[in-house]
Amino acid sequence: MNTKNNMILQKGQDITENVRFCKYNSATGKYDVTFQNVKTYNYNYLSIEWLRDPKEINPVVSK
Repeated sequence: MNTKNNMILQKGQDITENVRFCKYNSATGKYDVTFQNVKTYNYNYLSIEWLRDPKEINPVVSK
């Protein structure tokens, strides 16, 4: 998973580095998350937060 453009949170925990692939399955209403060890798990829609194309925040300006 491209960590520069994506962040995957599972119940608030950042799991991005462990994720190989993530997609929403509209048939089940769940996310199918494939990890680096090639195992795929299904997660409830509310358990996963997928942040895409984040904007960079300048810490000097945001104080």
